Amino acid sequence: MTSTRIPPLLSVLALAACVAPGPEFPPVGVADACRASEHRDLLGQSRDRVEGRRFVGAVRVLGPTDPATMDLQPTRINFDTDDRGTIIRVRCG
Repeated sequence: MTSTRIPPLLSVLALAACVAPGPEFPPVGVADACRASEHRDLLGQSRDRVEGRRFVGAVRVLGPTDPATMDLQPTRINFDTDDRGTIIRVRCG
């Protein structure tokens, strides 16, 4: 009688392929490359306040359901908002 069994190592590898990738972390030293700390005064303000400012580099305002690319641009400022459009986080990326 011939039995076909999947070797244990092969089944572990197959399961590992189903795991979602972990979060990407910015490289060391680029935590404030976009100068996000200079715009922390916008925390708690309406997302409309971003439009009245001048920025040197790229800027992105993201709501909780807005689609966003996953590319890391250390010099881009991201303003994250809640569902009411209030800025809750300022970060680079």
